[in-house]
This record gives sequence, C-alpha cells and structure tokens, in this order.
Amino acid sequence: MGLFAKAGAIIPLTSFEENFDNNTDNPSDLEVLVFTGADGQLKLIEDEANLTKDSLSAYTNITYQEQKQLLTIYPAEGNTSVLPEERKWKFTLYGLKPNDAINVMSGDQHLEAKITFDAALNATVIQLNPIGINQKITIDLATSTQANYVATKQQQAFDYLNDAQIEYLLKEQLFNILNDQTTLIGILSEFETLNVEPAILQPLKEILWTVDAIE
Repeated sequence: MGLFAKAGAIIPLTSFEENFDNNTDNPSDLEVLVFTGADGQLKLIEDEANLTKDSLSAYTNITYQEQKQLLTIYPAEGNTSVLPEERKWKFTLYGLKPNDAINVMSGDQHLEAKITFDAALNATVIQLNPIGINQKITIDLATSTQANYVATKQQQAFDYLNDAQIEYLLKEQLFNILNDQTTLIGILSEFETLNVEPAILQPLKEILWTVDAIE
C-alpha cells in the first residue's frame, strides 16, 4: 500500500528500538521521510530531557529543492549539547528511483552511503554511517532517472484514460493533471482532489504506483 503525503513534505522519525526503553535523550538514529514533487523544508527542534524555562533548544534545518533534486542537512545550531555528538541518518525519498549518479557529500568529502530501492514504497532509501552533527550533508539525487521514469508512467496513464468510459469533462481534468504535474506524488495528490469513482481511480493509482523493473 502506498503512503501519501503532500509533495515537499519532510517528516522525521526516531528509531522504535532506540526509544523502547523510555530513553528521553535525543536520538542518535533518525529517519527522514522526503516526499518529492515540490520544494520542502523542515526545522527540526530538539530540547534537553529535563526541560525548564531557561532551557535552550538545538535545531537542524533540512531542505529539499525539487528543481535541483538536492537534499541538504545543515549543521546543528543552538544548544547542541542536548544532541548526540554523531548521528546516523536514514533518508526515505518517495517517488524517486535510484541511479548511479546519486552523490552524498560533506563539504569536499564524499560520504559512503547504502542506497537501495523499496519497491513496496516506491522510494529510494539512503543510509549513512554516523556523522558529526556539526557537519553539513548534501545529497545530489540527479534528475534523469526520475524524469524518464515519470514520463513512462504518465504515458501508461494516458493510454488507460484514452480507453476509459468516463465523462469528457472528468477525462479532460485527469489529462490536465498528467500534463501539468512533473512527479508521481504530485499527480496522485491532485487525483485525490477530484470526485473520481474508485473503479476509475484505483487502476490509475496502480499504474502510477506499480514499480517497473529497474534497468
């Protein structure tokens, strides 16, 4: 089953295992869900365990630039003493198919990363080794694979709609969404705003969400 969120949404998650013992320290492992399709930004604010009126927070800015296909994690700022010295990041990027051109950097240093594709989620998963919270991380996702993949899915959806027995106005609205949106998540989000019968909408979702074999 696909997970739907607004294009550009960035959602942080902590490790269930790490927090199972009711540990109140800020986590050393973080997963960040990124829904491609639009620019997005997140200011991750973290406090000390025993919060008082004089407590100061630490914050980490995370941005995603759709046109550049660039994900950036900025160095932690503020009261960084409340954070672990190093953090292990995992990024799950929905609607993005991986390719060999993905480049993970910290300054001039290339970072080793485990890059996989989760077919069930239609998402690229990038896992990093622990890195200091004062380091800037940039992940260049490279656009060519995503653009070609989306174009293929759009054509499959066009072919389906051409043969679908639905009223002309609704078909035109669906065609316009396919033309105007540049990402699969953007297309699916717009489809959800229309009053489309499940018998028509569900096959469209399956066409767009079903993963083709990676070349």
